[in-house]
Amino acid sequence: LFFFFKQKTAYEILSGLVGSEMCIRDRSTWDLDLQMQKRDDSRTIFAYGADTLARITQMRILIIGMRGMGFEIAKNIILTGPKAVTLYDPTLVKINDVGTNFYINESQVGKVSRAQACSTQLKELNPYIEIDVLPAEPTNELLKTYSVIFVTELLLPIKRIKEIDAFCRASNPAIGFIFTMAMGLYGFTFVDFGQKFVVKDANGENVSSFVVALITQGNPGIVRIHEEKRHNFNDGDYVKFREVEGMPELNAMPGVQIKVIDKHSFSICDTSKFKDCTKGGIVEGIKMPTEISFKALADSLENPLKSAQDCLINADLRLFGRAEQLHIGLEAIFAFTEKNNNNLPRLNNADDANAVIALAKAINEEAKAKKTFFVEKVDEEVIRNMARFAAAEICTVCSLSLIHI
Repeated sequence: LFFFFKQKTAYEILSGLVGSEMCIRDRSTWDLDLQMQKRDDSRTIFAYGADTLARITQMRILIIGMRGMGFEIAKNIILTGPKAVTLYDPTLVKINDVGTNFYINESQVGKVSRAQACSTQLKELNPYIEIDVLPAEPTNELLKTYSVIFVTELLLPIKRIKEIDAFCRASNPAIGFIFTMAMGLYGFTFVDFGQKFVVKDANGENVSSFVVALITQGNPGIVRIHEEKRHNFNDGDYVKFREVEGMPELNAMPGVQIKVIDKHSFSICDTSKFKDCTKGGIVEGIKMPTEISFKALADSLENPLKSAQDCLINADLRLFGRAEQLHIGLEAIFAFTEKNNNNLPRLNNADDANAVIALAKAINEEAKAKKTFFVEKVDEEVIRNMARFAAAEICTVCSLSLIHI
């Protein structure tokens, strides 16, 4: 859900409601604001959880690139209320920037940088956080001060972007790194939160509970739930028991890993030495912390399937293999920028598109020789369309891409 504000005068946005009720209030209702700020039913807490929201308020975030994608990220993050947000984009405002960043206007074209142009109005979204504009390219020493770094533009060479990701991974604790761009109708997102990132809630869904009909004594013990309802547990899930009569050992256990037998039963730990269950109770799923290991940007670009089997998603099953073609095209566009002073292919330029196609074929043949990631045949039409519109940004694509972040 995205919220857009075109503010012409100064408003106060309640910090406790930032990113939730989105109520714009003036000082005449300040006392009421303070009361509402303490409400336990804030939609912000419901959306993120109290623990997550507490961590967000301590985060320092750097956003590199303030075209459409960078602006959408900045706007939504500022509304959630982190400690500080720093913007970096020294590029002077161009007329096409007005179409994707609605905090930029025509009077600023050619006069100020993108970051400076929108920083004032971004500050008005949430006056309770620090919002700064970085005047020079961030050094590694400066990167250490941030919790998460977003890269949304090729303001830096792709080699340097890979170095930033490697630096973030090597930091202790790891610095979150997100690389995302919108290129015409194509977009991508890369996420790296280090080699040991702990997820407390893997799916965000509410836990389920079921009535226990029977628990056997054995190794492993078998749990059977009431036949009127099927469980939705999976192998490896953790559950806890309560109100089980005759087998108090299970009630005292903080969590038990299960293995599914069928939709009405599953096995648990060794219950052969437990007391006999005389009456079933309640079994409830519990969330257990899961450790995730992310792959580096350099490795993921070279071979995304080795990075994660589900990282290339075919949104349209009629276009099987399209995701692989797009990845080859992305590598070719990055290679083009390295040869052309970090510039994307010119908009709808046939010569630049042909150059990207040639690079895609060369990259694919090299990958075949190395047996890394390649396609049987480069689809020239797909690569041509990617190259022709890579320099364009469409505001709706930026918003949709942000949902996946």
